[in-house]
Parts: sequence; structure tokens; C-alpha cells
Amino acid sequence: MRAIYIDSKKKTAEVIDTPDNLQNYRRLLDCSMIDFVTLGNGHDVIIDDEGVFGAESFFCVNNSVLMAGNGLIVGIYEDRCVDCTLNLEDLQIRYFDRSEALAELQYRESIDNHSTTIE
Repeated sequence: MRAIYIDSKKKTAEVIDTPDNLQNYRRLLDCSMIDFVTLGNGHDVIIDDEGVFGAESFFCVNNSVLMAGNGLIVGIYEDRCVDCTLNLEDLQIRYFDRSEALAELQYRESIDNHSTTIE
């Protein structure tokens, strides 16, 4: 299965060919529990469900939510993982260390609060 592997510690992303199974996802993400974050357009990011505990590196894709640790972008069709059809070059992947992630979260919160105040 075609996927995009994001290594937030190394600040790299690459297209990989990987088996579609839970054990493989756990191995790639070095975790025991996974979760899915929806990107939209039939794609999700598979992440470590407990990654935020003690994480030192974070990322977001196309200004999505901040995610801890590493991620794997896959296509989703009828609740099954399928080939990712996104082009790596078309994605905006931003990487953060812990202090940068905290600053980003505070910035996003201030924008949300400002938007609420204006309405």
C-alpha cells in the first residue's frame, strides 16, 4: 500500500510502500495503540494514540491539528486503509519541537478566542 511516512524527529516525509495491517502500523510508529486523524478528501493520518505523553516532536499537515510523534498518511475508503493518492510535494507539513508546539497551540487558541469575540 502506498503511504506517506512522516518522521517528526528527523523532520522528514517520504512515500513508502507498506503492508496494510495493524502490526505494521505499530512497528512503523513504534507504538502499541494507534488512532486516525482525518485530513479530508479520503485521507487520514495514522498516529500513536499515546504519542503526546512525553513527546518531544510534533507535526501538522495542511494546518491540521498538531500531532505528536510520527505519522502515516493513508487513503481511506469504506473504513479501510487504501493507497494514499496525495502527492508529497502538494502537502504542507510543518514540524515543531515541544516549545514550538506549545507556542503554536497558544497562537491558535488566541485566534479562536478572537474569532469568538468578534461574532
